[in-house]
Amino acid sequence: FAKLGKGAHGRVYKARRTADNMSVAMKVPRASAKIGQFLAEGTMMSQLSNNHIVRLMDFGSYADMPRPCLVFEMCLGDLDKFPSAFTTLAALKKCGYVRAPKSS
Repeated sequence: FAKLGKGAHGRVYKARRTADNMSVAMKVPRASAKIGQFLAEGTMMSQLSNNHIVRLMDFGSYADMPRPCLVFEMCLGDLDKFPSAFTTLAALKKCGYVRAPKSS
């Protein structure tokens, strides 16, 4: 594993998927993270398909991992140029999947 970055809820590592030797990005929650919310993110991301959203390939708990993880396709390039790409909600807003509630 090689550390790629970190966020409010966890760290992201470069890993290699053993089934096909493919490089992937694996998001692992911090020990203090709420696991239910973390897995809810996986459920939500698994239902999205857009060229502007990194594809979630797998998520859940695994026997050889102490905590669940989200497994994403590996993206090349410097994501520091796009800071909002690190937050799922911000990415969804940019793609038009999430809109601000209408005021009454």
